[in-house]
Amino acid sequence: MTVEHEVPAKPLIMVVDDAADSAYALATILEMWGYRSVVATDPYTAIALAKGEPVDLFILDIGMPGMDGYELGAALKKEYSVAGFIGNSAWPRDLKREAARGFAFDAYVLKPIGFTTLKKLIPVVLAEKLG
Repeated sequence: MTVEHEVPAKPLIMVVDDAADSAYALATILEMWGYRSVVATDPYTAIALAKGEPVDLFILDIGMPGMDGYELGAALKKEYSVAGFIGNSAWPRDLKREAARGFAFDAYVLKPIGFTTLKKLIPVVLAEKLG
């Protein structure tokens, strides 16, 4: 079963990063921009939380222990086929790796996150995926 829905007035964004301080800081900024946010500091918690209220956009750290952002994205996409996915890493985007994993992000931002870029990118990804 996949979860499909329209973009709500205040989209819900899930931030998944094993660096808890970074995840919560980003979630706070997203809320200042008018979004709702939820944080998971590991992939397994993200999967559990995603079973609640429909998530409109996922911002996933790539280098997490146990399950990386590509694996997590692929798992979440099975349930959230129309949600947006933004990869977030200190490493440059690797399109060959995405192809090998069978999952591609809709967008990708390098750490440290450029908030001006992210603020412009989020509405574009939401509109493309859910609009």
